[in-house]
Amino acid sequence: AFASNFAYSLILPLVLSYWPLYSSKVVCLPVTTSFALLSLLFLISGTIRGLSMGLRNVERSQKLAVTTLMISVILLATRSGLLSVIGLLLFSVPHALVYPTTLYQAMKSSQSEVKANYVYSLSSGAAEVLSPILAGLVITGWGLEAIYVVAVPLALASMIASYA
Repeated sequence: AFASNFAYSLILPLVLSYWPLYSSKVVCLPVTTSFALLSLLFLISGTIRGLSMGLRNVERSQKLAVTTLMISVILLATRSGLLSVIGLLLFSVPHALVYPTTLYQAMKSSQSEVKANYVYSLSSGAAEVLSPILAGLVITGWGLEAIYVVAVPLALASMIASYA
């Protein structure tokens, strides 16, 4: 759960922070459309989270979330307008489910829920600190077009960690 969340937390800022720039510069969407799509992502994510509060099978939901994460970043990395938009909107599934399901798994696997929560939060925070550095290196080395390409192996790592 910790590794899956860490990889997801590296991807999260890449998707949310760089989408407006990527979508306007690489796939040529109007800026207002880019931000409207982000709002739609949050609306879908919030709806999924609200509907999933009574989950009975957390493990299955976690696997669905990381599998959808993988598909989402692959679509984002295509540089196609339509596929990138679909990828962004699919990102609402992991956005809604990865954090709560992996947190549940982390707390369930530890004898101390408080300690598990702190370690889990530390893994999220560390990834969110490293993500802009990673983005800077990718953009400097390969250009903005590659920002979501780097997310593909991270999503794969998150998926492998969840299925392990």
